[in-house]
Amino acid sequence: MQTSRMHSRRSALRFLAAPALLRPVGRFAFSTIGAGLIALSEAPYAQTSASTQKVTVRFATNRNETGGDEMFGSGFRSVDPSAFVTGTVDVYHRGGIPHPNWCPDPNSLHIDPAPTAVLAFIADQLRIEARKGINAGPGIVFLPGFNSTFTQSMSASAAIMAAYGAQNVVCFSWPSQGEFGLLPYLKDRDSAYASGDAIAQSFSAAFSKLLRVERTKRPRLHIVCHSMGNRAFGAALQYIPPQLLAAQYFEYAFLMAADENYDALDEHGKLEPLLTLAANIEVYTNNNDAAMFLSQIVNFHAPLGSFGPGNFGQLPSKVIWIDCTQVGSTYENDGSSDWGHQYYRLSEPVTADVHQVLVGIPPNKVSPRIPDYQFPTRKFVIPAVLSSAWAQRTS
Repeated sequence: MQTSRMHSRRSALRFLAAPALLRPVGRFAFSTIGAGLIALSEAPYAQTSASTQKVTVRFATNRNETGGDEMFGSGFRSVDPSAFVTGTVDVYHRGGIPHPNWCPDPNSLHIDPAPTAVLAFIADQLRIEARKGINAGPGIVFLPGFNSTFTQSMSASAAIMAAYGAQNVVCFSWPSQGEFGLLPYLKDRDSAYASGDAIAQSFSAAFSKLLRVERTKRPRLHIVCHSMGNRAFGAALQYIPPQLLAAQYFEYAFLMAADENYDALDEHGKLEPLLTLAANIEVYTNNNDAAMFLSQIVNFHAPLGSFGPGNFGQLPSKVIWIDCTQVGSTYENDGSSDWGHQYYRLSEPVTADVHQVLVGIPPNKVSPRIPDYQFPTRKFVIPAVLSSAWAQRTS
């Protein structure tokens, strides 16, 4: 383990030493995202093509409205970061090799007269489950991370909904700069913290509504926090009234490439309330994630997304750790590297793993996970299966 981490640090150091660190090196092309629905009857990495040609994404955002193709910018909506709007936008599947392209249509943008997106999302999910019963897919609440524009966040929302086998999605898009580098990282971090109040308002309304629904009749909801979205979520938890944090609303919480302190699940001022809010917590990490190395340098703290949960043995058994290092290197359709940070949406072994979790396969039965010798029922490695189509494409 130590040798692996030292190797990843040396690799990341070479990345940080490059002059490109101090300027944008291209945006993560979220419009080229995601895997299709996983066919569990086939090999774990096999996929079908995206079965849905259009996804209507509900959103909330405290970004400034710009109009045009980007719709919203990288600044706050007003001098008060807690001011936000909600709405919907249609995201279309437009081919793509090897990853499906999910492209938002700016002409479909609808902004609600009053903020309702998260409540409407819950109502949508209740209707879906009433209509489809046990065949209904779950709903996903998504908090995107560092280096993501509004359009990229909408694309990512549609992509993970398809890849994970969900039925419904709502995204809170806070004002990331949509650029990779030291200065954009610092701005994103400040924006994530400042967005806590706005995110909390959305979540508080949703939690209040769910508390009025009999527990056995609540919808199947999962939360996915990627990268700095974990930091934004931790900030939001500090604004939510304590009585709303005393109940369970999520079946699963997925902490993907989490740019938050590695001991955040131990700290009430960070992610510790999630131990109550979610029945299961899945932490996905990559030792070779360059964004995590940048986080460690800037924040002087080991990040959860590479080092895994601190005091792991003392955390509840509901916390599962999945090491994605062997399958965490991904590339966009144009061949550009994602620096080991976008595996949650582009690594087919990872999306297949998530899909198996969500259909109810026990942690030690998810294929092809390899159990850790010290925590064989709670920590696993996703190995690189060299014979898989995904491995052959990325080798």
